[in-house]
Amino acid sequence: MQLQHDTPVINPEKNVELNKFKKPNSHNLMYFFQIHPVQPSDDSILPFSSKKVFFRNNKLNRNWCTYNEHSKQIFCSVCLAFSTDSNAFTNGMSDWKHVYQRISEHEASKCHMQCSEAYFMHVKQKNIGNLLLNDQKRIQREEVKKNRAVLERIIEVIKVIGKRGLSIRSKNNEAAYLLNDPILDHGNFLEMIILLSKYDAVLNEHLNKIINTSEKMHKRGSQGRGSFVTLLSHYSIDNVVTSISSLIKSTISNQIKQSDMFSVLIDTTQDISVMDQCSIVLRYVIHGEINEKLVAVKCCTDSTGEGMMKLLQSALFSLDINITRCIGNATDGAANMQGMYKGFTSWLSKTAPEQVHVWCYSHVLNLVICDATKNPVKVATFFSIINSCAVFFKESYQRMNIWKSISNNHHDNIRNKRLQIIGETRWTAKQTALNRIFGTYDKFDDALYTELIICLSKISNNEGFKPDIRSKANCLLSSLLKYENILIAHMFMKIFSITGPLSRYLQTSGLDLLKCQQMVEGTLKQIEKFQRDMENIKITCDKFIEKAQRIIDLEIENTEDEKNKKDLEMCDIQDQFENKRIQRKKRMSTYETKDEPIINAAKKFEVEVYNKVFDAIIRSMTTRFIKNNTLYFDLSLLSPNNFESFKNGIPKGALSTLSLKLKSFIECNNDVEQIKSSLCEELLHFSSSWKYLKKSVNDEYNMIYCEDSENSDDKEDSNSYKIKPCKSCQNCPLCCYKALIKYSLFSNTYPTLMLAYQFLLTLPVTQVACERSFSTLKYIKNRLRSTMSNEHLENFMLMAIEKKTLVELNNDEIINSVGEKSKLLNKLLL
Repeated sequence: MQLQHDTPVINPEKNVELNKFKKPNSHNLMYFFQIHPVQPSDDSILPFSSKKVFFRNNKLNRNWCTYNEHSKQIFCSVCLAFSTDSNAFTNGMSDWKHVYQRISEHEASKCHMQCSEAYFMHVKQKNIGNLLLNDQKRIQREEVKKNRAVLERIIEVIKVIGKRGLSIRSKNNEAAYLLNDPILDHGNFLEMIILLSKYDAVLNEHLNKIINTSEKMHKRGSQGRGSFVTLLSHYSIDNVVTSISSLIKSTISNQIKQSDMFSVLIDTTQDISVMDQCSIVLRYVIHGEINEKLVAVKCCTDSTGEGMMKLLQSALFSLDINITRCIGNATDGAANMQGMYKGFTSWLSKTAPEQVHVWCYSHVLNLVICDATKNPVKVATFFSIINSCAVFFKESYQRMNIWKSISNNHHDNIRNKRLQIIGETRWTAKQTALNRIFGTYDKFDDALYTELIICLSKISNNEGFKPDIRSKANCLLSSLLKYENILIAHMFMKIFSITGPLSRYLQTSGLDLLKCQQMVEGTLKQIEKFQRDMENIKITCDKFIEKAQRIIDLEIENTEDEKNKKDLEMCDIQDQFENKRIQRKKRMSTYETKDEPIINAAKKFEVEVYNKVFDAIIRSMTTRFIKNNTLYFDLSLLSPNNFESFKNGIPKGALSTLSLKLKSFIECNNDVEQIKSSLCEELLHFSSSWKYLKKSVNDEYNMIYCEDSENSDDKEDSNSYKIKPCKSCQNCPLCCYKALIKYSLFSNTYPTLMLAYQFLLTLPVTQVACERSFSTLKYIKNRLRSTMSNEHLENFMLMAIEKKTLVELNNDEIINSVGEKSKLLNKLLL
């Protein structure tokens, strides 16, 4: 009878776990023996040998022996159910020193034998209760069956609503006697129940029954519900939602315990009600897959490093997860997160000394781009102009109408006709805003530059607009016609064409550290190629200007209105730098040397703008991605790309840092040198066999990737994340890990190497999973749901984000959990 209930439901606030080890009522005996015995087989978490306790010498199972993992006590299930006296095995036995002796004594006791006889009578349904109350029990079982069928349909509706992140309840009209009024708005949940009842006989019967009963009670003026249970009230809904949330957490917790190591991704954001919400995501590897699971959303009242650490400890304690098994964390660059002395990372290191802090690669890359776009002043001014253009048209419907009329005539792609405002939080906002106007590098078909020039020209010369609007349009027009601004645009289009794919790749789920490090190094090499190559970008810029001017000239030819034609003729795009007066500083009498400013405008731009931007990007990427170099070198040896270099053996001094990190996960009391020796030996042997093993790796696996939304200009957090099948490269650490699992090479052949690959894949690269959860938070706790409690917010976010776990939950488990919430529900459902 070891079913899915071997693992306890972790919900200490509700005492769900403790109720399963208390004396059951007579009508609950069937359910009680469905969940017992609980006999875990993992001796690493047991204070005794499972084979000696749960099995006799003749290998027969002791079905009466059940173990409470929460209180760490052994119980006798038959004595717990039928005994009238208390003993060590009804109260909970924890005498581990004499455990085997106590079990033998209890098994031979008179009390246990009598209870065993009562159990067999119960199984054969020949006990007094069944003989005297057989009809009543049969009617009760049928009623329980009906109630469970109704609740199963309710659970399915709540799963759909939770998965979609919708609101469940309405503000009013939730009383059962109002459900037959189709004019009223009953909320998403009740409306779906009413709709389904039209096509489902079980729901229809239940709904008619509770409506009739409620109408009679309402006419009598009855106060309170008494024993009347509809299973549709907000109390019942809350019980279902809480049970689903607890089971999702329990599933994730059990997987992490099985994995035995995990890393933490943590970040905070402010919600609509101005509360600081902390999202905690755990990353772990199990069954050859990298998982990043949301486990908690907590209201953060103390944002210091110590406060964040206490928040994490509280969340992990409720999940019964050992924080010392944490091997790493990924955070943003805030001081409270990665401060050396009082940051969250330093506090976590006190509990898990060997954990590795990873500065989120996505945040680092974003900082690199931000640094490059803020300095020099000409670059910052250019992006301000780009943003001002989008804001200018969105401020007025009249200006927007002019934009729509011109862009519709000149552009076939409906999707990208709107200009993009540069948001503060979106990592790709500047790239999107730039590409909307100038297109992509060396591809001008999707550019809206000429349409923008024509619109601004039309507005600046339209006397129907106010003078300040016309002046602003003229200023924007003049700026966009300047050659240096167009060259800056092409310079950043080239930069974004290199960094953009990396940014989007870093927002995918299930990345490994080595692959990301290789991507960063590859991006850096590409940027270095253009570090002093402005001429190629200048040639592309000249092609763009030539094509844009040709389109404007064609528009002038096709325009019949003479005034508009003259206005467009004034829109002459510069095709070279402006010749400006050379500014000379006054030389002081004590200053002997003479300043020699750069006279050539192109050279001046190259030195003061182009070189500065590329140098800043290269310097920033080089300095920000260098942390944990020693460990990264050890981990890089696990990549199949480096297996060819092992012909002369593994480099001296290598794998020492990695061996130190793995020491706490190896049961034998080996020192670091012994672990290193085993790891080197296994890696050398595995590398020589890899060319044969890699042929067995699966061809495809699923990956979550980032895709810009069509309406990305309307919302800052509107990136959509989709699942797509990816081809296995058969040349990365994940492929190696899958091969080890497929052939069960991790038990005897490569145990230390398997642990090393698991460590590598468990290490976080980014904390983008937290950012994704914030996007979900913003549409769950919106303006209309701003008073939602934090407990409800966490429950609904778990359902909306952990969709796979939600769908895989067993409805019977949820119903059993709901039935344990109260005595009345227990009677109706169990």
